[in-house]
Amino acid sequence: GGIQIVNADPIPIKAGWNLISIYDCPVDANLLTTNPPSLQSGPVYGYTGGYVVATTLYPGKSYWLKSMGDGLLIIPPCN
Repeated sequence: GGIQIVNADPIPIKAGWNLISIYDCPVDANLLTTNPPSLQSGPVYGYTGGYVVATTLYPGKSYWLKSMGDGLLIIPPCN
C-alpha cells in the first residue's frame, strides 16, 4: 500500500513549438533529453510577464519547447 513514486512517462512532441509541463519535482532544463536524440532546438521558455529562458522547470507551470521533429521528450527522475 501507500504512494508509489514512478518515473515520468516520456512526453510525445511534434516538430515546432510544444507546450509542456512537469508534475512531480523541479527539473533542471539542461537535463531534458529527446528520443531520437537532439530534437530540442534552443532553450525552454517560460512566461512571467514576457517570455524568458527557463533554467528550472517547476510543477504546475507551463513551458514552451521547440522541436526539430516528432519524437519523445524524456524528463529526468526526481532525486
